[in-house]
Amino acid sequence: MKTIDILLTDDHPALLQGLQSLLDGLDNLRVIGAFKSGEELLASAHLAKADVLLLDLLLEGLSGEDILQEVLRNYPLIKVIIFSTSDQPEAVRRLLQKGAHGYLLKGAGQAELVKAIREVMAGGLAVSPGLAVHLAKAVREPARLSPREMEVVRLIADDLPVKSIAERMGVSVNT
Repeated sequence: MKTIDILLTDDHPALLQGLQSLLDGLDNLRVIGAFKSGEELLASAHLAKADVLLLDLLLEGLSGEDILQEVLRNYPLIKVIIFSTSDQPEAVRRLLQKGAHGYLLKGAGQAELVKAIREVMAGGLAVSPGLAVHLAKAVREPARLSPREMEVVRLIADDLPVKSIAERMGVSVNT
């Protein structure tokens, strides 16, 4: 089985060292670089050799989101897994739509990390189990409209012309 070369980026040195100890040399995994900032990562020659990038979302300087886009633009074969404390479904969905191959919470254990790395290398998508449930709920829940938006919907349902609706709402027809 081919060795999977991994890069780590997180602004907490202890977390970087822990991840490196957790993953390096395990089965066919090899950590080839660990970086404290996006700038260090992007300046590294290791990017051209990496298979997987485990990327913290909240870094000093460039954000994880900016780094994600830069890496995918210049190194499209790298599988990027966001590794974050943020469990907001909107953020997870946005980053997956921007091309992240996975999103794991920092509470993930060794087995979950390894499973996610193998999943993205096999062409799949890896998401922490708890996040997957939140994403599914967010997709199933209908969008909530504000009272003002509901008023517009009611006026449309009453077959009022756009001009009349705009006048009643006190807005331009172009709004």
